[in-house]
Amino acid sequence: AETNLQAYTHSSTVIQSGCRRYLTRKRIGTMHVAATDIQKIIRGYLASAFVYDQMFFVVQIQSTVRMFLGKLKAKAYRAQVDRAVPLIQSQWRGFMCRQDFYEVYAESMYAAAKIQAVWRSFDARNRFQFEVVDIIIVQSVLRRWFAKRYAQQLRYEKEYDAIARIQRTWRAHHAFTTYMKYMAARKIQTSWRRHEAHAKYSDYMAARKIQTSWRRHDAHAKYSDYMAARKIQSMWRCCIQRVIYDEYIAARKIQAMWRCHRQHNMFLEYVTARLLQSAWRRHVEELKYRKYL
Repeated sequence: AETNLQAYTHSSTVIQSGCRRYLTRKRIGTMHVAATDIQKIIRGYLASAFVYDQMFFVVQIQSTVRMFLGKLKAKAYRAQVDRAVPLIQSQWRGFMCRQDFYEVYAESMYAAAKIQAVWRSFDARNRFQFEVVDIIIVQSVLRRWFAKRYAQQLRYEKEYDAIARIQRTWRAHHAFTTYMKYMAARKIQTSWRRHEAHAKYSDYMAARKIQTSWRRHDAHAKYSDYMAARKIQSMWRCCIQRVIYDEYIAARKIQAMWRCHRQHNMFLEYVTARLLQSAWRRHVEELKYRKYL
């Protein structure tokens, strides 16, 4: 009986260690997947910001080159006008007509570009928000599924431990009762009266032993259930606090990046407006200078 008890105890210990090792590996794998997804989103955002900065620098270089080419064309046109005095009136009328057309065309192109920029910004914000919401939903579903699976495994382990304890107690009681009956049968041969007294005493002691074993088993089972419940509650609270903290840190990072992106867009709009104003004022001054000539 002691050998079987030791074998059962060793088997239960090995099974429990394997289950705990498996649950630990699964939990670490889930955390690794969540960290990989968050890194992927942050790297994509940083790459987009870098591309936008490069586009801004390219646009500035293009505007400078175009302004320089425009000045060269204006100088060449002025030299042609000086050389061709008889054609000044016709050229001036044609220039004024073209200038009016260019102004209307430039205003329409600027309005179209402004509308496209506003729409692209609105579309990018909406897509980013929808992607973040989808990621949060997938993470919550996976965490709920893992929590349910972990609770089910704990329930199966507790039921298996309770069944093993009941079987162990019943086998011990059965062996003890068989032994007492065998001793009582041997005592019957010597004396019936002694057998009767000894049988009563044996039944009384057996009843007390059964009651004691059962009370001990009941108290131990209640204490085991209480400790398991406390451990599950502590692990669950720790998991909830960790999830809340991770969500808070992620929200703070996203807010900081979004504010930086918004300030950068405002700065780009301000620089574009300044460039357009300076180009328009230069153009107006050139027109006044031509009229003065």
